[in-house]
Amino acid sequence: MLKRNNKLKGGRVSVPPAAPPPIRATPPLPPPASPVKDDQATPSSRVPLLICLTLVALVFVVYARTLNHEFVGYDDDEYAYENPHLMGGISADNVWWALTQSYSSNWHPLTWVSHMLDWDLYGEWAGGHHLTSVLIHAANAVLFFLALRAMTGRMAASAVAVALWALHPLRVESVAWVSERKDVLSGLFFALTLLAYIRYTRVPSLGRYALVALVYALGLMSKPMLVTVPCVLLLLDFWPLRRLTSRDNLRRAILEKLPLLLIAVASSLATVQAQGKAVRDLEQYPLMVRVGNATDAYLMYLVSVPVPACLAVYYPHPGENLPWLRIGIAAVVLVGVSLLAILARNRFPYLPVGWFWYVGMLVPVIGFVQVGTQSRADRYTYLPHLGLWIAIVWGMADLVRGRVTHQVAVGAAAVLATVFAVLSWQQTAHWRNTITLFSRALECTVNNDIAHRGLGISLMKLDRMDEAETHFRRAIEISNDVEAHVNMGFIYSQRGQLEDASEQFREAMERAPRFALPRQNLSRIYVLRGLLLIPDKPAEAAELFEEAIALYPDHPEAKIIRERLARLYLNMATGAEQAGQMDVALERYRQAAQAAPDLAEARKKLGLRLLQSGNRLAAIPHLVRASELDPEDAEVRNALTEVKKN
Repeated sequence: MLKRNNKLKGGRVSVPPAAPPPIRATPPLPPPASPVKDDQATPSSRVPLLICLTLVALVFVVYARTLNHEFVGYDDDEYAYENPHLMGGISADNVWWALTQSYSSNWHPLTWVSHMLDWDLYGEWAGGHHLTSVLIHAANAVLFFLALRAMTGRMAASAVAVALWALHPLRVESVAWVSERKDVLSGLFFALTLLAYIRYTRVPSLGRYALVALVYALGLMSKPMLVTVPCVLLLLDFWPLRRLTSRDNLRRAILEKLPLLLIAVASSLATVQAQGKAVRDLEQYPLMVRVGNATDAYLMYLVSVPVPACLAVYYPHPGENLPWLRIGIAAVVLVGVSLLAILARNRFPYLPVGWFWYVGMLVPVIGFVQVGTQSRADRYTYLPHLGLWIAIVWGMADLVRGRVTHQVAVGAAAVLATVFAVLSWQQTAHWRNTITLFSRALECTVNNDIAHRGLGISLMKLDRMDEAETHFRRAIEISNDVEAHVNMGFIYSQRGQLEDASEQFREAMERAPRFALPRQNLSRIYVLRGLLLIPDKPAEAAELFEEAIALYPDHPEAKIIRERLARLYLNMATGAEQAGQMDVALERYRQAAQAAPDLAEARKKLGLRLLQSGNRLAAIPHLVRASELDPEDAEVRNALTEVKKN
């Protein structure tokens, strides 16, 4: 403190004005505690490199077969082989599209750009697209190992936790499915965010914090599931960084995360806008149904860690059919583990960190906001399960310390990693193509309408129509699936069963009034039926053509249908004239001109008939238009000349 300096002036004490108190800057959070290295021996500098190379090699051994896999007929069309913006490669227009447009109910521009790069590198070779995902997953394993080791100082435990995470069969969906590039890519930026954050906590600065924010934003631009990462960083402040040594430190740590939370909020708003119609309303999935399914999903994701059996690409939502006893058991487990983790926070700080890492990172995809119709998805565990493995490995290390040697513990972990690797290798076989993928889903689930429909479409493309029909019928039985109706209609039309095809398309239209495909196909069926009727029942054929045009007026083939309809009316008018029914003939000519206003023959015939009937004023516009459409028609020119003379 500054002391006042009292000076004597003329016997009086002069007190100068007090200096303002100095401005005290808020002290920064303490740097993270130095990690305690409890590995038995100080490792050689080559050991971390060897671990990194081993992780990469193991990932490639497990996923090498995916380089011979095809694209699958489930989202890959939108994410890879039928999206012109991606197939065109990286260009200014395509990148701008990725940044500014929501597509496939998502806004993740970096994911789109990665797919563009694949097309530049590999073209239509599906194996190359799979290779990119495998490379990113291998990189993620290395980066997470480096981050964990940097935070904890425990190399063996870090290597084991990451190896078990990376080789677990639940990772297969994220790596072997091209459409889930967003999973591995967001994981890459999450790992980089952790490394940038560790660097920032050691020597805080604005520049280092800006790097954390930038890498985090890039992760959100890969997949918005990373919105809870600021909370994960706060958990890491508790352990292993140990920055929360007082309430003031906790308050400053929370304030420190606010800019990251603002970035997360912006990403969430963009995601809500992008998902739009994909978000299911409360009428379809009531609140209690969502809570029950979310509680059950948390438990199923836990059970799948020790028992990764019968994994499927799609798990149907149970709706209100989930037993309350099962939900109750799941709730007891979740609450019980949460309470135990909190109570153990002082002695075993990794337990609450790993557990709430798992619980928190699943919140955006657990089903409170229901997107799509699945109950859960293996891909959602890609990053949340890393928290679980941290808690499990550190807990087991404490449990066996002093009971078994370090070499025995590492050996047991290696055996478990090998088991996971074998199971994952087997699981990748189910991702070979669409038929193997959905066949496996039908083996592992019940009432799976999506799998039946997907398998039916694949079989239909192979011209295995009878088998496809069986699966479409089953999809219709389960959920009255709209697309199954459309595809059934297509099968019937191929067989010439036009009445049955019409019925399927009408059913699809009733189920989804705004779905254009059944309207388009029904219009084509009407045209086919009309063509069959033309020789014997031209009037009924004309009605079918009219219905076809009304169903889908903007379809590219509508112009052709209109011209066919007009010529049909012209033929009917000629027949009426031959029968002496001039009034009927005139009406047919009018219908022909209305059906195809730009058909010169229809305009000409109507104009001439009106002229012959004495209605010269009505005839002139049609004759003029016919002359514009066919300037070489001498009959039209002569008729116009005669009209002008008179």
